Parts: sequence; structure tokens; C-alpha cells
Amino acid sequence: MQSHTLLGGYRNGQAPAWDGCAITWFDDIAAMRQSAQSAAYDRTREDEPNFLNTEDEIDFIITKEHIIIE
Repeated sequence: MQSHTLLGGYRNGQAPAWDGCAITWFDDIAAMRQSAQSAAYDRTREDEPNFLNTEDEIDFIITKEHIIIE
């Protein structure tokens, strides 16, 4: 999934820190690790120079979803 920066983030000549982010969900850590062995992962990594500034370090967050209210 992609989450793009809203146009308001560019208002008055502003430059947001990011134009957007990619979000990927997995059932568990094992599934996340297994995904790195897939052809889809390889194709995505090969395509990164087309949409990322690969000269900079790429930020990422790994987190676990917690249900607060049911």
C-alpha cells in the first residue's frame, strides 16, 4: 500500500520531509522474513532507483499492531 503526502503539505512552496510512504502488512515476523526471499521482493528492490533517492539512507519502521478498543 502507498500513502501519499496530501497536497496541503506542499502549500506555499513548502517541501514535506517525505512525498509518501509504502506500507506492508504481514501476519507475523516469520512471514515478513520469508517475504524477503520472494521474486516480488527482488523486483521491488530492483525498481527502487525509479522512486527512491537511493543515495540517502532509507528510513523504515517495524511495529506490531495492538488492539486498544474492541
